[in-house]
Amino acid sequence: MEAIIVGLGVNYAASLAITFTNKWILINLPLPSTALVFYHFTCTFIALHALKLIGIFTTKKVAPRKILPLSLTFCGSVVLTNLSLKYNTIGTYQVLKCLADPLFIVIQTVFYEKYFSAAIKLTMIPMIAGIVINSANDLMFSQNGTIAALAAVLVTSVYTVWVREKQEELNLTPMQILYYQAPMSCALLLPILLAELILSENELSLSTFIPSDDFNSGILLINGLSAFTVNLLTYWIIRQTSVVTYATFGKLKLCTTMLIGFIKFKDPLDSYQLIGIILTMLGVFLYTLLKLNISFKNFKYPKINSNHQV
Repeated sequence: MEAIIVGLGVNYAASLAITFTNKWILINLPLPSTALVFYHFTCTFIALHALKLIGIFTTKKVAPRKILPLSLTFCGSVVLTNLSLKYNTIGTYQVLKCLADPLFIVIQTVFYEKYFSAAIKLTMIPMIAGIVINSANDLMFSQNGTIAALAAVLVTSVYTVWVREKQEELNLTPMQILYYQAPMSCALLLPILLAELILSENELSLSTFIPSDDFNSGILLINGLSAFTVNLLTYWIIRQTSVVTYATFGKLKLCTTMLIGFIKFKDPLDSYQLIGIILTMLGVFLYTLLKLNISFKNFKYPKINSNHQV
């Protein structure tokens, strides 16, 4: 339990770092978002290869075709999420993204025979309601946007479930499976990235990709290390807990990121958004209480030998 709490804490800190450095990079460098994802997985592979060289973990022989579905769904998730953001407002994107939560439960129940109690399912209501209320002032639906968002939700849900199931199916650790998935995902993303760069309205040159000073280099380094940490811990947390737990944790990160943006960067926050954040946090709190209660009920105390003398 302690290791999971530490892992969630480190993942949370790294997620904040990557969120705000992503924002800085996308504002200051005219790059498509796919370039940032490509950079993140390149950094992840380089870091993992370095850890492999110094003996932190060893690789296992795995057929590429067994990793390919995970890489394909990841790339599909990236492309469709970008399309969803392109055709939808942020509010619409967040609301439709909430459909992933019940979909996680449906996929795992139907295809993997997982059981979720009614109480766990009910905690989804305040969490989803909070996101909907939070985004209510920014809703605008269109045919292209709705199709892209629903496709993104479906593919992302399958990918997230497979993050856990493929580790168990192939008997791989998070480091081992990421070591194979990261370069394969980069290879699949490369044609998409090149097409985006060619079609980009911004004038791009080699200097666009090279940091102009030490500060920019530092931001990119922090961003890359944060991406590696988030990628690795995402796999580890989902393996150690569950897909639903990680999705719930994601909502906590979303709410706190908004609050930090309001406090630190003076981002606007109206009464609807505040009510939405409170509702979502309530759902996260109730889910956490239920999971802790289940953990304590399942905890087995060690047997004490009555004949043992001190």
